[in-house]
Amino acid sequence: MNSRSRWALLLCLHVSMLAALVLSGPADVVMDAAGYWKLGQLCADGNFAWANDPIAYRTPGYPAFLGLWQAVAGSQAWLVTVIVQHVLLVLTTVITAWLVWRITHSERWAMAAYTVAALGMVRAWFAQTLLTETLFIFVITLHVACLWACLNRTTVRRCAAVGATLGLSILVRPVVQLWWLPAFALITIAGTSGSVRSRLRASTVGVVVMSVIVMPWFVRNRAVFGEYFLTQFVGRNLWIVTFQDGSGAGLEIPQTEAGQQLLSTTEWPVHNPELRATWSVSDRLAETGMPDDDIDRLMKRVCFDAIRAGPIKFGKAAFRRLVNFWRCVPDPYPYIAGPNGPPPAGQVGWSNATLTDLETSIYQLVPQRSLKWNAFVAMLVLTGTSMMIVRPDTRWFGVSLLLFFGMMSGLTALVEIPNVRYRLVLEPLMVVALCCGASSRCAKVS
Repeated sequence: MNSRSRWALLLCLHVSMLAALVLSGPADVVMDAAGYWKLGQLCADGNFAWANDPIAYRTPGYPAFLGLWQAVAGSQAWLVTVIVQHVLLVLTTVITAWLVWRITHSERWAMAAYTVAALGMVRAWFAQTLLTETLFIFVITLHVACLWACLNRTTVRRCAAVGATLGLSILVRPVVQLWWLPAFALITIAGTSGSVRSRLRASTVGVVVMSVIVMPWFVRNRAVFGEYFLTQFVGRNLWIVTFQDGSGAGLEIPQTEAGQQLLSTTEWPVHNPELRATWSVSDRLAETGMPDDDIDRLMKRVCFDAIRAGPIKFGKAAFRRLVNFWRCVPDPYPYIAGPNGPPPAGQVGWSNATLTDLETSIYQLVPQRSLKWNAFVAMLVLTGTSMMIVRPDTRWFGVSLLLFFGMMSGLTALVEIPNVRYRLVLEPLMVVALCCGASSRCAKVS
């Protein structure tokens, strides 16, 4: 079997697996998915600023993506969205294999990368949901591929591509909004063509392109809330890790000005268990008529006051979450359960009980459900990344991967309870680190 036939067979097997998953039925549109679908409908109606729904904690990338299919596919938008997300999953896997091939010059390692990435069943199940993961994974993986190309030959065009893909990533998930600093610093310092001054000029173009993409949302927030910002969500993020027991720090509501203001506004006593729940507090404050951005600011002030009163306890909990970021296992619901509830208004639902039962059985066998397996993979990824850094020809790209892994896991540990959703977005890049680190044929490609 020649090379082209092997790749065709691998692609066909992957597409067939995903097609069976699509036919089994999508996940229910509940919780965050329901919120995204609602915002998508606003975009489909031309209300891109969500003027009638002034929330400050979302960015427009994924709602606009949903709104596109709602606008063009009508009652089939749910189905079309799920199909498109699986197409993006295939494209992400292709980018992963391409990147490994370009770095290693080895078709064998590229095929290994494609196979390992295609077996990421949890990411495939997430493509059944109306959540940001699949779109974000595609855009951020494409961004890192552009970053690799730019590190190997720095040009204005390649820097513009780095900036464009990062800008789109930020609009889908704001967690990467600070990544431009190390990314373009690495390009300026470690790029392999031109002088430092020319690389700095090219990096500046990349930053400008990124800024042009994200700036309209800053302007929207200035028009709606009177202030330039990307999102206001830190307060809600911090609330659960500050006050919830278990993975959170379990701190007490502080007896500070902000704490007293929150208690008096909610009219809840300090021992009310509802105070431990992020959305219970947020919704209660919203019922009083407090603007969405002010809700987040007040919750953030209360969190900071509590953290200042118990920094060691908060720090210990954050470190545990950092470890568990790499170990946590996926929950079964709602990612493979199939559509048990009604479809979104005006949409046609679909399901296949036989395929759903098969997928459920397979789910019980996936190694990602094991804490020990996930910890083992994390050690392999760290080893592979370290091997890339040791080798002169892949050193700076290895550094960029290490910084990106550290930023994503560190920021998530600070403000989120561990959930497989947050690690999933790194899986294609983890495959790159594994394959390139293991390869003995890494060579710089221009």
